Amino acid sequence: MSIGAKLGMATLSAGAIGGASYGGYVYFSKDSFASKLGISILKLTGKDDETIWGKRLEELKLATGLPTDLEALKASGKTWKDLQKWCATNSSKSFERTTNSDYQNFEKFCTWKMGDKDWNKKIDSTVRETEDKWGTAHTNLKAKADSDLSESLRTVKNTVVTSDRQADRKAMHKWCTDNYKKTWIGNDDKEFKEVQTYCQA
Repeated sequence: MSIGAKLGMATLSAGAIGGASYGGYVYFSKDSFASKLGISILKLTGKDDETIWGKRLEELKLATGLPTDLEALKASGKTWKDLQKWCATNSSKSFERTTNSDYQNFEKFCTWKMGDKDWNKKIDSTVRETEDKWGTAHTNLKAKADSDLSESLRTVKNTVVTSDRQADRKAMHKWCTDNYKKTWIGNDDKEFKEVQTYCQA
């Protein structure tokens, strides 16, 4: 299911609200980028999400193949506020399809990612793939029934340690850190709950 579809219920009455701002969030018509991504979008005004905006800016600076207006944000002197402004300006753009490059850039640089969120005993993405914490997480995963796991986690669970004695840790690290980069669409999202449950030690 696409993120836009998952978020459909999270943006109730967005069409009626139009361009109003509530608590730092800006809502637009049902056909806008903002309505498709709903609660995933960082606050488009104010400083509440400054730290996360800073992360998105650093990610942008490492990105390639960007359009001119985003490429300009890599310039010296540009701050997270400039990115926030870009996102606010583009949030009202008409949504056409998830494969649209403008929409993809908006989602990539203007939203919360799963890894931005905190939870009990979370393993940070900066922890090296060979560290004990990933081994602990994999051991906990192996205790779970396959029926309780997504297909991708079942693959991680069944990773066999052969010549690479740390293959299980590396598989756990990759699964978690890959998911950390995905757009957060709410605490009740099944994928996010799985990440919270298994990416901890």
